[in-house]
Amino acid sequence: MRGWIIALIVGSLLVVGLVFYLILNSATISIRINVPEMPIQEESFADWHTYTSSTGNFTVLFPLLPQHVTHSVTDPKTGDVRNYEMDVATRPDGSVYTIIEATYPNPTWENAEQDLKKVVDELFKDNVYKYVTNMAMSPFKNINALNFNISNEEVKVEGKAFIYENSIYILSAVAPTATYNKQEFEFFFNSFDFTPQNKPQPNPTIEP
Repeated sequence: MRGWIIALIVGSLLVVGLVFYLILNSATISIRINVPEMPIQEESFADWHTYTSSTGNFTVLFPLLPQHVTHSVTDPKTGDVRNYEMDVATRPDGSVYTIIEATYPNPTWENAEQDLKKVVDELFKDNVYKYVTNMAMSPFKNINALNFNISNEEVKVEGKAFIYENSIYILSAVAPTATYNKQEFEFFFNSFDFTPQNKPQPNPTIEP
């Protein structure tokens, strides 16, 4: 992907980055107020809510019905409009589940892994936790996704970023370290699925 396209993506995600910054700071506040020192119990996910995106492109399970944010940016050179859809569910314990769908009318994806790493790095570089500690590609829903995480004494962040057709998707789960539940994070990610009319075709080069 050319440098100017990366710049457009990053610039357009500044609003999303601001929301992320507020989310991460809210997690910090929750840590200071709510630090239950108890073992994590296996929980039932029966009360999670099935949610269909406003674009109709995917479904996912959220612990609470999410808040929805829409943002559009017009390219001053081409007049193309890029749309950003963000769904955020915040639990009382400080954990936050987010999906960003950024759609471009005429994208040029040259190297998915490099493009995604640049977007994720830029998205997190100015927040209080600063550094993404691990990034690696792996199969997800018949496409390749970039897994990333941030971990420190206060917070754990895990996420997946991937490109499909004209969109970049970023799924993330944030929790205070004291209440981090890996099973819950994995359930959220695995519950994501493209709607039938939008499913990627099976790719023999990618494991399910």
